Amino acid sequence: MIFLTSTATQFKKIFKSHLGKYTLEKFNDGELFLKLDTSIKQGDLATVIAATNPPAHHFIELFFLLNTLQQAKKTTHLIFTYFGYARQDHPLPLVAQGAEIISNCFKQFSLDKILIIHCHSSALHNYLTFENIIPFNLYKPLISEKKIDVIVAPDKGAISACEQLAKITSCTISSIEKQRIAKDQIKTGKLIGNVHKKNVLIFDDLISTGKTLIHAAELLKKNGALHIYAVATHSLLTQKNTEEILKSPIEELWVTNTIKQKITHPHFHVLDIGPELKKLVSC
Repeated sequence: MIFLTSTATQFKKIFKSHLGKYTLEKFNDGELFLKLDTSIKQGDLATVIAATNPPAHHFIELFFLLNTLQQAKKTTHLIFTYFGYARQDHPLPLVAQGAEIISNCFKQFSLDKILIIHCHSSALHNYLTFENIIPFNLYKPLISEKKIDVIVAPDKGAISACEQLAKITSCTISSIEKQRIAKDQIKTGKLIGNVHKKNVLIFDDLISTGKTLIHAAELLKKNGALHIYAVATHSLLTQKNTEEILKSPIEELWVTNTIKQKITHPHFHVLDIGPELKKLVSC
C-alpha cells in the first residue's frame, strides 16, 4: 500500500490501484487534522512517499500520517523525494540546528526503512539513518544524446556524485571551487580540470536560485567549453530564476519531478523520476 503526501501527488499514475487514502483538513487557525481512510490488512507494508516542500507545513502532515500508520501497527517504509531542512546541517552558535531537530522527530516512529532521493547533505547521516539514492539512470540518456565529455561539479559538495556519474558514463570530471559568502551569495573560484572545446554537463543535487549554476557556466565559457548544459535532481526555481539561467551560457537545463514543477521554457526539461521510485517500492 502506497501513501502519497499532498506534495507527492504527481506520482499517482505510476502507482494507480496501490494507493492508500487519508483525509487532510485544515481548521480556521491553520491547524491540521488527518484521518486514515484506507483499511490496511495485517501484515501489509505501508510505504509513504513525501516531498517536504515547503517543509514546515508538510512535515506536520507527514508526522500525522506516520502516527496513524503506527497506530495501525504497520511496517512502514518512508521515501523522501525531497528532504527539507537538509541544508541546515552545520551547527553554529545561536543558530537553530534545523536538520537535527527535524531528524529527531522521526525517532518516535517505528520506521523499517528510510530512503532519501539525492540528499543535499551527507552530514544528515549524523542525525538520521537512511539510504541515499541518486537516480543516475535518468541522466545517462541525455549525456549520450548531447555527447557530453566532462561532468562538472559546481562546488565541493557535488564532487562525489559527479565522480560516480562520470565513471558510469565514461566521462572525465572537472570541479569548481565555490565560497558561500551569505545565504544567497556565492563567490566562484578557480576551475579544476580541462574543459577546452569540450561538451560539459554541470551536475548538482539541488538548484535553489540558480546563481551557482550561472557563475559556474560563465567560468566554464571563459575556459573554452564548447557546449554547456546543466542537470539537477531537485529544483526550487521560479520562472524568473529559470529564465535568468537560460540567458547564461547554459543552453539547456534538466531537473526531475521530485518536487512538482510548473516552469515553462523551451529549454527547461523535466525528467520523470516515477519509474525509478517504483523500483524502490514494494506495492
